[in-house]
Amino acid sequence: MLIVRKLDELTNNIIPFFDKYPLRGQKRRNYEIWRQVVTMMERGEHRTAEGLEKILALKAEMNRYQGQDEEIEADTEDAEEASE
Repeated sequence: MLIVRKLDELTNNIIPFFDKYPLRGQKRRNYEIWRQVVTMMERGEHRTAEGLEKILALKAEMNRYQGQDEEIEADTEDAEEASE
């Protein structure tokens, strides 16, 4: 079991792992949003009203397309093949 207690553990361990071994479908999109929030927190943006509003807007985007995983996964695979 992995327990994360500090923000730098996310940036130094968790994010590099999921960048190296990417998720697929909606989970990938949710990870990208979560990663953006972690980056904002590293910069201290969560401490301002504007930054907190941005984080809440990003949170609202998570799981927005649930149920459309097959379509998103197909798009993700097409993009990966195009970049190779």
